[in-house]
Amino acid sequence: GNVIVRNIDFEKRVFARYSTDEWGSYTETNGTYASSVHGGIDRFTFNLDLAELFASTEERLLKRKVVKMALRFEAQGREFWDNCCGTNYEVELT
Repeated sequence: GNVIVRNIDFEKRVFARYSTDEWGSYTETNGTYASSVHGGIDRFTFNLDLAELFASTEERLLKRKVVKMALRFEAQGREFWDNCCGTNYEVELT
């Protein structure tokens, strides 16, 4: 995935927190700086490990595959969250 953030400080970190079981558990992955876009905006990339959604058991193969995600940005000792206005980003995999 790609995330763009304001370049409010040289030192910053981006994380994607995601769940495949309605937030019963979650995984967090670090974003990696990719480039400066323009006008004080930086782009970070991240990868989600979704292998468990495609396990070979029949139950998992038939189950609806949904990933919910929120993004966290840390800079200047502050933490900023983006969770799509409280609804979380959601992707259904088919």
